[in-house]
Amino acid sequence: MTSAETVTNQAHTIPLAISNAARRWPDKIWLDFSGEKLSYAQADVVSTQLAHGLSRIGVGRGDRVCSILDNHVDAVMLLLALSKIGAISVPINTAYRGEFLRHQIADSGSVMVVADAEYVGNIIAIEEGIPDVRAIFHRGALASAPTRFELRQFESVYSD
Repeated sequence: MTSAETVTNQAHTIPLAISNAARRWPDKIWLDFSGEKLSYAQADVVSTQLAHGLSRIGVGRGDRVCSILDNHVDAVMLLLALSKIGAISVPINTAYRGEFLRHQIADSGSVMVVADAEYVGNIIAIEEGIPDVRAIFHRGALASAPTRFELRQFESVYSD
């Protein structure tokens, strides 16, 4: 059997590709965000920790999670972690506001949003129109704001 046949007979998933690469090239740099580097092995471990944390807070197969994040390592790790647990990533453009943002979140069926702190106010402004959303996990410091949402630091989701 050739290596091409081996690859075509395997399930093609993002988690499997990262896991295979982590075994084959554990120390090779896979991700470099402005000098913040992760090897294949590190990316596999970190995304698995995040997947476990997401599972612990109730995110499972088929669940949708919106993300309103700038380009950052956490955005990539969230995508990998959601893939590992079979959840659906719903990335939303950070420029969306008002009705357009409300429609994207409401239409997705998400019960959770992960956002950079600077975008949380935009979500709170439309909270009446997104009744399914229960929690916002934010990256960075957040000023206190009255809201019905559970507000938590995104970093708290990572599991040991």
